[in-house]
Amino acid sequence: MSFEPLQPIVLSDEEQAAAADFIRRMSPPGERMAAREDVAAEMKRALESLAVLNLADRLTMEGRDEVDSIGACTSAVKAYALYPIATNCWECGRILAVNGRSDEARAMFEAFLRLSASEPSSPIRDVITKQHNVADLRSSAQQFLRTGVAPVYNVSQVTPDVLGLLESLDAPESQETSE
Repeated sequence: MSFEPLQPIVLSDEEQAAAADFIRRMSPPGERMAAREDVAAEMKRALESLAVLNLADRLTMEGRDEVDSIGACTSAVKAYALYPIATNCWECGRILAVNGRSDEARAMFEAFLRLSASEPSSPIRDVITKQHNVADLRSSAQQFLRTGVAPVYNVSQVTPDVLGLLESLDAPESQETSE
């Protein structure tokens, strides 16, 4: 089974608001976030994806009813589809597992194990991946596949080093990443 980004990915009003708020909070006060043209679109997708994962986490933690559970799972899958990197795949699997979607979680953890072993590099992926202990994520995915016990490690609480990323790219030309 292969997981590919859905085209187009339509975010709900709540997901759009969460993404816009997250990007606004990541920007220096009174400024808009900017990045080189060659990475601006990828950076925006990465940040939107992280924001939607944070929303999925919040819905999971609130867990008032089936609607929250479905919303959390839907948001997690959209976040992975929006920016399909290994750590997002793992996080999607975790959220699915915590919300009782074991078959879907199993598929995501299996995909994570494959993807984490051979994921292509990009400046933004590399910054995000370096902020996680991928060995621990691999171990917890393997444990879920053996036992069915949902991992508790919460990747979406990690805030990307956006300013460090911008500095590491060190280019004078920039393009706005938020609308």
